[in-house]
Amino acid sequence: PQVKQLVVLCGSVNRITREQVEYAQQKGFLRIDLLPCQFLQPDFFRTPAGERLLDTIAHACRGKAPVMICTMDPKEDGAGLRLAEKLGISTAGRVQLIRDCLGEAAAFLRKQQPELAFAITGGDTLVGVMRALGGKELEPLLEVGTGTVLAKLHRQDGSVATIVTKSGGFGEREIFVSLVSQLVL
Repeated sequence: PQVKQLVVLCGSVNRITREQVEYAQQKGFLRIDLLPCQFLQPDFFRTPAGERLLDTIAHACRGKAPVMICTMDPKEDGAGLRLAEKLGISTAGRVQLIRDCLGEAAAFLRKQQPELAFAITGGDTLVGVMRALGGKELEPLLEVGTGTVLAKLHRQDGSVATIVTKSGGFGEREIFVSLVSQLVL
């Protein structure tokens, strides 16, 4: 299927994914990094600051450049880990907060622009997005890159969303750029 816009939701912190994100940014993707104080705050997107950020992201998704929303530490200085430790959030708790944050962003964006397709890195992120979008079944269609699968997400309301799933540790450096050339009209 061809889509109008692809949004990358990157919940993986894998080194390979980091290289893919950096390459895509060099090739014109708009990268939006969520800060640890945002993605580690339960229900951040329900705060006034979170609502403003979602509106900004939705506006960016209406542009021509593909958008990436990332939770990886752009400075690689461990700020997210330090904040989580300070707040007493376990590793499992961090994973859950990131998963839920990106899922909530996907649900908001999908409501604003039903034609959006999502490329999702990381299995936990996929679970969060599926839950937030009311997914009941994921139907793989074809492999569009190493460890990268194009799928239909069948939703509980009967609609279908286009999803690309990618494990954090797989894929070529050019995978996100390749996805846009293969899928975006």
